[in-house]
Amino acid sequence: MSGPLDPFGNAATEVAKAVTGAENRKVLQEAAGGTPAMDLAGQLYARNLGIRQQAIFALYQPLRWFRLVPDKYFEEQFWDDLATKLQDVPEDERQTPRLSIAGPAVEGLAYSIDEPDLREMYLNLLAGASNTEKAPKVHPSFVEIIRQLSAQEVPILEVALSQPHMTAIRLRDKSLSDSTSHLEQTCVLNLARDGEPMAFDELPIWVDNWQRLGLVNLTFTEWLSSPDDGTDAYGWAKERPEYQSLVTELEESGLSETREAAYDRGILRTTPLGQRFHEVVSQPN
Repeated sequence: MSGPLDPFGNAATEVAKAVTGAENRKVLQEAAGGTPAMDLAGQLYARNLGIRQQAIFALYQPLRWFRLVPDKYFEEQFWDDLATKLQDVPEDERQTPRLSIAGPAVEGLAYSIDEPDLREMYLNLLAGASNTEKAPKVHPSFVEIIRQLSAQEVPILEVALSQPHMTAIRLRDKSLSDSTSHLEQTCVLNLARDGEPMAFDELPIWVDNWQRLGLVNLTFTEWLSSPDDGTDAYGWAKERPEYQSLVTELEESGLSETREAAYDRGILRTTPLGQRFHEVVSQPN
């Protein structure tokens, strides 16, 4: 029941949004509307938030240098974000993170505040290092790995690391008269959103970077066999925009009678380091 006799009728729903949402303050302010119920709800939320922030701040007190980070984000919002990350971790399972992890992570976070995907990774890393159960899985190299990622590649990397392997191809401009060919693109993955293929010009560079960081291995000396239902595991290859673009390029240059678009089958595998990185950095506590 809601209405004049139940001034808190809609408050609970809005407070739940405010406490759990990423932009909790904004939601709370918009929901308040000047009503006495929401004024009280706001006070209760602020008190709850203050307690959570205080508890997390206490964990980081030994890291006194932390206060020296010259950015307004670390004055309050950081503690709110970190408290949200750790809200489901029992108090007796929280710990002060190792300085070797927290120091570089906070420094990296300070330079990534305007990049939501990178910021999320750093926060997950700090939350993991503050969780006694997860902390042993946090490797010091994870901070440097995040530092060497661009914000644009993070969503695609998370797709790759979320599974043991992915089918991959590389494109070739192949002669029809002999065995010669020119390598056109070193890696194409079957990426899609809402059923529509997604193509990224930078993907080969990103995959090279992930290999350099030890997160994945890309090989074309092995490939996945077709599933039991008889479908071709690489049946998507000729439908990709990258393949179609090469076909069009050969046609428009008048070379389609002597050359053709071809591809090699391969596998992009997630390494043990990549699996651990994904578990700690890409997945919330």
